[in-house]
Amino acid sequence: MEISKFNEKLNRIDGNIYTIEEIVTLIDGVYEAELIHDNVNLKTLNIYTGSKLTGTKINTYSTSTPSLTPWKTIIKIFSKEPKLYISYETTGDQVEAEDINNLQDSVNLTQKELNSEIDRATKKENEIEKNLNSEIERAKVSEKIISDNLASEVNRSTNAEKLLTDNLNTEINRSKSAEKTLTDNLNTEISRATKSEDIINKNLIEEVSRSKAAEKSLNDNINNTNNSLNTEINRAKKEEESIKSTFNSNKPNWDDAYNKRHIHSNKSILDGLGESTTGDLTFKGGKIVSTTVNGLTDDIILEGGNNVTVSKTGNKIVVSTAGGQEKIVTNTPINVSQNDWILDNNSGTYNVIVQHNLNDTNIIIGVYNGTQKLELVGIKIKDANSIILSNNEPIDCKVIINSSGQPTEVIDNLNSSDSNKALSAKQGKVLKDLVSAVQGGVSIGKTLEDAKPISLFFEIID
Repeated sequence: MEISKFNEKLNRIDGNIYTIEEIVTLIDGVYEAELIHDNVNLKTLNIYTGSKLTGTKINTYSTSTPSLTPWKTIIKIFSKEPKLYISYETTGDQVEAEDINNLQDSVNLTQKELNSEIDRATKKENEIEKNLNSEIERAKVSEKIISDNLASEVNRSTNAEKLLTDNLNTEINRSKSAEKTLTDNLNTEISRATKSEDIINKNLIEEVSRSKAAEKSLNDNINNTNNSLNTEINRAKKEEESIKSTFNSNKPNWDDAYNKRHIHSNKSILDGLGESTTGDLTFKGGKIVSTTVNGLTDDIILEGGNNVTVSKTGNKIVVSTAGGQEKIVTNTPINVSQNDWILDNNSGTYNVIVQHNLNDTNIIIGVYNGTQKLELVGIKIKDANSIILSNNEPIDCKVIINSSGQPTEVIDNLNSSDSNKALSAKQGKVLKDLVSAVQGGVSIGKTLEDAKPISLFFEIID
């Protein structure tokens, strides 16, 4: 039941005026209701958005007076504000039959609700009393069951306690017996260990004495060995001096035997070699001009009578025809060691600059390890007198470079008198065929290491 709300009435006293402020809430921008108090002086009625005539004043409202109750005032307000404050003056409220009737209706409603609540409470009390009696009966039955179970549990736990006590006593007796046995065994072991320690100490003392005697014997043996070692060193030195003396006295004979070690199968070709009246080397009547070249020992044979001259100038081998015209210029082998290479950190390869001083960029370059040509070594011409080699690791090798002398002009015959022009590939082949035709002639030694003064090496420009 909702509680009835009655507004407090103001007594009407002559000459007394009440100032009232009501707070109202608008719904959807509209408020319409009677003012709480009667006999309002409409000239003093004001509506503001704030309390005590503060904020914005609202003028969008209307008032009306019911014909049957002219002391009441109905006000209707239009505004977007959610809450407004209405202030006015009144001389007091009018006591009317409607107020008494409203009060009587509230009293009657209260009596009805009270009687209804008494009936509900009485009915609920009877229901609770019935349920309480049922619960008392149930609790008594449950208490008996619990009491019986408790008695059973007491008997069970008493029996279990007796069993556990008996088992505990048995275990105490067993553990006491075991402790006595362990104590006896421990005493026996202590006695045994004490005797064993005495024996070990005695043996240790004997071993210390024995090892000291052995160390003295070893030291004596070492001194004897040092004396024997000094004797052996003196004997070995005398033997080395004897071997050196024998080697030095026989070395001339061995060198002579080494120089005369060859047995030649090409005797008929060697018989063609001769010497002119001027002391020049000839082959079948043709003059051969040769010089000592320390290089690879590919066999080179020059047919006599073709007027081909092979000579050495500085680090160059020059092949020319009659009249001194240069055909091929070959530098002597240039040695490159592993220590000459420099690592390029950017490319991860090793590079080395080789100086040849041929003053020519139109050249043929070969890199060799012994007689084997190394095809995987990178070659780049740096300028007219140097090249750059590249490899993935530093190596020991030799470099052979062939030059035509004057690469800007090519001579296509072997009879030209020009000595500083390149020989054509055609004439180079003629010269190569000439060399191949008498393969096996002037050659001593099979490798670079045992090459001898009259061997030479050059490549033909194909």
